[in-house]
Amino acid sequence: MSLDINVLKTITVLYVEDDYLIREQTKAMFQNLFKETIVASDGQEGLEAYKSNKDKIDVVVSDINMPNMDGLEMSEEIHKIDPQVPIVITTAFTDENYLLKSLELDVSKYVTKPLKVKELAIAITEVVAKYKNLLNTQKIAKALVSKNTIVASDIKSLESNIDVLKTQLDFERVIIDSYVPNFKTNSSGVISSVSVKFLEYFGYDKQEVEGINFAQFVSSSSAVQKVMAESIRYKKAISTLTNFITKEGKEIEGEITIFPSFGIDGLAHEYSFYIDLL
Repeated sequence: MSLDINVLKTITVLYVEDDYLIREQTKAMFQNLFKETIVASDGQEGLEAYKSNKDKIDVVVSDINMPNMDGLEMSEEIHKIDPQVPIVITTAFTDENYLLKSLELDVSKYVTKPLKVKELAIAITEVVAKYKNLLNTQKIAKALVSKNTIVASDIKSLESNIDVLKTQLDFERVIIDSYVPNFKTNSSGVISSVSVKFLEYFGYDKQEVEGINFAQFVSSSSAVQKVMAESIRYKKAISTLTNFITKEGKEIEGEITIFPSFGIDGLAHEYSFYIDLL
């Protein structure tokens, strides 16, 4: 997996490490990679830092063996506040008890020291992508529930399918019901259908979009095509950031989630694109 600097620059990290030299070296690395890095020197300090900044922290990266409160104890307390926030544990220990405890606490990743920059950055990117997908789905859920026109069966269906990586059929149905901007393409990227909200947001008429390759409407089609290829490889929905081009030529930043649809031959015949404007 390659690293996209534009994605890294959207991530805020809470980094917890008691060793001064390791902490300062890794902090310098993180500050170059990520949008913001919040640093703490032990578990107790890390927990307080999370409480003060929980609305902007995307991922927690922590050592295990620390004074006052170790990394696993801190992780347990943080997950009491937000059970979904991803936590990446970094440690020189490979003790089975630590591994089992981290699994019990639903730790997202376990990375051994000495830390490798690319390995750690990839781990952080992966867990944050899953976290943001889930938050985006929950945001859509809240919007759906607030709409008076949504019938009880639709609400019940949404509640039972809250995970963004569950079946595309149910997810696609509730998205369309909520009028989120979206479109579908064939295997070559030519748009076959487009939502009313897409047309409203970006100023196009339907005939100006359908039958046209999606590349005309994004600033970096090669980056999106790469994600399309990854979605086929891993057979799951994958999200990425890109700028969308309006009819007037303006660019609007957004996150696009891509779902591949496979035929009985095992090949991707269609893609569904769902857009969350930032």
